[in-house]
Parts: sequence; C-alpha cells; structure tokens
Amino acid sequence: MPSVIIDLRADTQAEPEIAREAIDILGRLVSFDTTSSESNLALIAYVETYLAEHGVTSRLVCVGRSGAAARISAGLLGPLH
Repeated sequence: MPSVIIDLRADTQAEPEIAREAIDILGRLVSFDTTSSESNLALIAYVETYLAEHGVTSRLVCVGRSGAAARISAGLLGPLH
C-alpha cells in the first residue's frame, strides 16, 4: 500500500492551510472509538461523506454479522471492482 507523507514544515502560503486541514482530519479520525467491542459505523460514515465531498467514489465492502462494523473501498483511478 502506498504511503502518504505530510511535511508540516510549510514554507508557502498554501502549505500551512494544507497542514492544518491534515491535522484536523487526522484528529477527527483518531477520535472515533473503533475498538473491537464498539461499532465503527460512525467512522465509516465520516469517511464516506468526506470522500464524496471530494469527488471520490466509495462503497461498503463488508458489513459484519452484527451490523455494527463495516469496511469501505474507495477508488481514484477508475471504477471499483
């Protein structure tokens, strides 16, 4: 899986805004309680909404038997398989 590196040492006008947005998003992501005894559906809903707002197609791949957990698949380079 490719990694994304965010350099928070911004030197231009645009980079500080990108760094702030990245920190906000990361803060929101880690705020979801996704321990195995809890549902991850709030996290999945947040990610689906965020991706849709940025033009990225996504879909639920698997919803657990209890209906309390799910996985999401998203694609940038073409249709989802």
